[in-house]
Amino acid sequence: ACLASLSAQTLTEFELILVDDGSPDGCGAICDDYAARDSRVRVIHQENQGQAAARNHAFSIAKGEWVCFVDSDDAVHPQMLERLGQAAAESGAAMSMCRMLEAPEMPEDFSAPVEVSWELLSMEEAPLTALFDAGDYPGWVACAKLIRRELVRSHPFCPGRVYEDNEAVCHWLLPAKTIAILPEKLYFYRTNP
Repeated sequence: ACLASLSAQTLTEFELILVDDGSPDGCGAICDDYAARDSRVRVIHQENQGQAAARNHAFSIAKGEWVCFVDSDDAVHPQMLERLGQAAAESGAAMSMCRMLEAPEMPEDFSAPVEVSWELLSMEEAPLTALFDAGDYPGWVACAKLIRRELVRSHPFCPGRVYEDNEAVCHWLLPAKTIAILPEKLYFYRTNP
């Protein structure tokens, strides 16, 4: 479901790096199958090292100016990359972010077309504190964002750290200076008990 949602993006010019982090359940073969069918897909097979190391490895071979992280059990709206890119371009922000829909199953209408709208949030103490205090989960995770490459390069993920993305994102927010925030839920975060 995750790979199908990425393959269906309305923005078609992107590079997709899949990391098989020592998966024992056949994920590596699924990744290789997608790479054989889509020239935008590259696959990394590695011994299990955890999510931080997997993300860092993928980033080390990525060529794009912008980076987006998607967890393998999640899915994205068909317009997510296009809308995040449009908001970043129009606003001049170094990061754009959409909302997340958290549920065990994706609703049937999740892929309905959306118009782009965004608000610009300045990365100063009060807005940062409000973002944190609001418990706005997408604000503190690597997913549901389009991030300028230099922000990720400046502070990679810390292997072995629990909630490694929270720590890295905190280091990206301040130098980003501004974030374009889209009100639409374009990232499906699959909850699994």
